[in-house]
Amino acid sequence: MENNKAKALAFNRVVAKTRKIKELGIRYDMNVEEIDALVIKLATLKAKGENSYEDFVSGQEWYVNDLIRYNMMTAKERLEYEYTKAFGELAPEEDLLEYLEDLVGA
Repeated sequence: MENNKAKALAFNRVVAKTRKIKELGIRYDMNVEEIDALVIKLATLKAKGENSYEDFVSGQEWYVNDLIRYNMMTAKERLEYEYTKAFGELAPEEDLLEYLEDLVGA
């Protein structure tokens, strides 16, 4: 029950997130000070002088921590994770029901 559109979307998401991880210098072993500095940097960029960066800290903290967790996954795990999300977004209803029935019956 593979969906080629979901596979393509998943692949593109993995590539984009992996590039962002590299661009931001994210590592799975970052210490609290490094994480905080990156969060403040990203929150400041997001604020663009219009708002206080504090308005964006919690969202950027979630984003950075999510990328750190993502960075701990293997390439295969990343693709499976993104495929599951993309499948739910793109698959026809009958495929979704089949997947859910298999899941419930397992």
